Amino acid sequence: MEARGAPLDSIAAVIDGTLRKVARPVANQGLVFNGWKHFHCLKYHSVLTPDGIVIHVYGPVEGRRHNETVFQQSGLTDLLHKHFYKPNGDNLFIYGDPAYSVGPHILSPYRGAALLAGQSLFNRKMSTCREPVEWSFKEVAQ
Repeated sequence: MEARGAPLDSIAAVIDGTLRKVARPVANQGLVFNGWKHFHCLKYHSVLTPDGIVIHVYGPVEGRRHNETVFQQSGLTDLLHKHFYKPNGDNLFIYGDPAYSVGPHILSPYRGAALLAGQSLFNRKMSTCREPVEWSFKEVAQ
């Protein structure tokens, strides 16, 4: 991720969720209705390394689910806890958008109206590092 401008050498991948529209089901349509986007869909999440390799995909789940809920259901937390470390034992991190909670192996942007200059710079740099995971969803959909 450093080659893409990441300010930390411990960020090894990015995560994001995507919605894929589906036809309105005859029964139980509320399960797949996303109230934020106002359409029926299924949700997936994906983890991508800086070289474009997808190292984890989870889904489909009901379109109404929040990204953080999908992350918790995916079992990725356990995998990260077991395997996501540098050779010296320090944690490696996955970077996600603000929908993901910060945890032992997850980082997300600084939040708030009055960010320090360094925090704003971190957010800007990491925003460009996250773009490939969004592009990967477009490639899969084609």
